[in-house]
Amino acid sequence: MENNKLTSQCLRACLFICALATSVVSLAQENKSLPDKVHHAEPLYNDLVRDLGARKGEKEFNVGADIKRMRSADDFGYLMEYEFAPIDRLGLEVETDFTYAKSRIANVPSTNQLERLRLSSQYSFYVSKKKATTLAVGYTQIFNFLNGGTAFNPFFIAAKNWYNNWHTLICTGPEFAYRYSSSRMNMIWQVNTSFHYSIPQLLN
Repeated sequence: MENNKLTSQCLRACLFICALATSVVSLAQENKSLPDKVHHAEPLYNDLVRDLGARKGEKEFNVGADIKRMRSADDFGYLMEYEFAPIDRLGLEVETDFTYAKSRIANVPSTNQLERLRLSSQYSFYVSKKKATTLAVGYTQIFNFLNGGTAFNPFFIAAKNWYNNWHTLICTGPEFAYRYSSSRMNMIWQVNTSFHYSIPQLLN
């Protein structure tokens, strides 16, 4: 009961923060022209909430799957995410992860459950076409239903588009993971860097 109450409170707090951020940024963008946007190669491993410097109306729906065969079961993982930009430079994302384990052992039932829910926001506060640079801050709230916990992940992104289609990006920030069963909080610091070359004339 206490775990469900804490999860509900965290979800309400996250939704309130997203609504507040949307309202504040919306007021700041009234009567302004369409902002600049710099193309940056997006890392595959560390998926961004939305394109850096996102423009109002942009949206994307993605579906992914993976299969893992083991002696005891075949694990099927499914991912669905919807990301959109309600206003210029602000990206929001909802992601759900499902797991289906098909048992390979007699008398052991298969399982199908929601593994986690991720709610994310990302705001590009500095976009310079002249310097081909974008800086952004963001926040992700993760609800882990299988492990019985939640995680808080604020992050900072710096991206630079160099000459001849070379791209660099760094995404860093702490992740605070809370377990309901032990009532303990653990922190890890993540530093994800990427270096890309994009093939010319493939993207506008």
